[in-house]
Amino acid sequence: MSYVDINRNLILPRYMSSELAEFLGILVGDGHIREFNDYKTKRTNRRVEIVGHSKHDMEYLNNHIKRLFMKLFNLNVKVMKRSKQNTIRMTIGSTGLFNFLKFLGMNIGPKNNITIPKILLNTQYIIPFIRGLFDTDGAVALKKRHKKFFFYPTITIRQKSEKIIRQLEFLLKCLGFSVYVYYNEIRDDGTGNLHSGHKLDINGKRNLDKWMNIIGFNNPKHLVKVKKCMNIYSTCKVRTYNLKS
Repeated sequence: MSYVDINRNLILPRYMSSELAEFLGILVGDGHIREFNDYKTKRTNRRVEIVGHSKHDMEYLNNHIKRLFMKLFNLNVKVMKRSKQNTIRMTIGSTGLFNFLKFLGMNIGPKNNITIPKILLNTQYIIPFIRGLFDTDGAVALKKRHKKFFFYPTITIRQKSEKIIRQLEFLLKCLGFSVYVYYNEIRDDGTGNLHSGHKLDINGKRNLDKWMNIIGFNNPKHLVKVKKCMNIYSTCKVRTYNLKS
């Protein structure tokens, strides 16, 4: 630890827990762990950051993730919003936390080839990890069945890393889910820019029911959409729906 870590009473967990596994999933989803040189101070900075949408993720970051930071590491991390942007972020500079996460096998820097930390594989902690990952990088929506006025719920996630999608496909199938994967999918981000990535879908009401029983969500925006999906699915007679919160 650095002197700053010691002065702020940073605590590092001695054992794996469901909360720590979920926190690692959150970092893989919308987090960044980076190390860079500050040319002004001539020091190496090590930071951990979690980003979200200023409207849809405010409650999740300000309540749930903030509580995890305090419970796991004794850190009071504030949610910051940049002016004229729709993003919020929680940032902490900590050599001790950086080294701890690196020791656990977390990816440092770009996440193009990120994988699930080996310490979580083949343990009961993979479930809270998946929950944290989908809470931050996943989505819940309704899809229209081809050539029919019938809608079904879907849980989906997109990643740049093919490796982690393959891992998720295997693990979710082991848990009994029906999974559909689309590799090297090109999509427009809404601004005309094309991005290549890999997508995993978990379709149908049975899968959604199983997800809520086995994995679940802690992000309120997903819980709201699950409720909307269930209400709309029960009618299944309207052509289109808008699930945006």
